[in-house]
Amino acid sequence: MLLRGRFPYREILPSAINKIELTKGTDLKRPLLSILFGCALMAAFLYLIANFSGFVPGLNPHDFSGGRRGTTFGYLVVGELFLLSLGVYSIYKALPIHPVIKFTMSSGDTESLSIDEVIKSKTMESLLDSLKNILDTKQILINRGLSI
Repeated sequence: MLLRGRFPYREILPSAINKIELTKGTDLKRPLLSILFGCALMAAFLYLIANFSGFVPGLNPHDFSGGRRGTTFGYLVVGELFLLSLGVYSIYKALPIHPVIKFTMSSGDTESLSIDEVIKSKTMESLLDSLKNILDTKQILINRGLSI
């Protein structure tokens, strides 16, 4: 079986697989690191909003209405929104809510790959048939919470 989790290709022999589980999870190797990264980006967003966005008591809001200061303020808002959206996306990708196929090897290693495209293209039966041809059906577990 040839898997492409990321680069490069990795060949996994059927004899090296203990169990295959179709479940909800994350396909990231280090989801905690992704959550911390997303929280740091959101903290940077909050810091920039609090200190540099013109929301200071006593500041005239019409100071940012035009000219060079208005352009700088616009770029700052776009940058802040970029940080916020990247932080939210990092946290979202790390949450265990995505459909994945999880391989458990005889060495104890696990490999998780997303099966979103398989579900969208409605070829789950073909995937299950291929897995059943390679492995014993007792080694294939399908989580009931997975909507297939």
